[in-house]
Amino acid sequence: MIEIVRGKLFQGSLDEARGILEGAAAEEMGLRAVVTVAREVKNPVPSGSPFVHLRLPVDEYSFTPKIFFDLASGMGIYPLLVHCSAGVARSRVFAAAIAHRAFGVPLEEAIMIADPPKANLVYHAMIAWTKTLSG
Repeated sequence: MIEIVRGKLFQGSLDEARGILEGAAAEEMGLRAVVTVAREVKNPVPSGSPFVHLRLPVDEYSFTPKIFFDLASGMGIYPLLVHCSAGVARSRVFAAAIAHRAFGVPLEEAIMIADPPKANLVYHAMIAWTKTLSG
C-alpha cells in the first residue's frame, strides 16, 4: 500500500484492498471511497459497507478512455483507495492522475510518488498516459 496524498489518497493491490476493507484499517484510515481499475476483478467492497465504490473496466492492453480518469479524479470523496489486481500498473497510473488533478500535485511529483524510482515499473507508461490529463 502506498500513501499518495497524506491521509487522502492510497494505492494498492486487490489483496491489500480486501485486507483494508474487511478489517479495522478502513475505519482507522477514515476511508470513504474505493476505485477499482480492473476489468477482471470482482467487487472487493463488502456488501452493506458504507464505502462509495467506483468500478472502471480498465485492462492493461486497451486504450483507457479519458472519461475514466475524469470520473476517478472528480469523485471528491476522500480518503480514497485506488486499486487494481496486482497494484503495479493501472492503480499507480490512476493514483498519479488523481493526485495531479484533484490535489494539484505536480505531475512529475505525482508519478514519482506512485511509481518510485526504486520500482520504476511503469514510469514511462505513466508519463505518456497521464500527460493527456493536463489539458
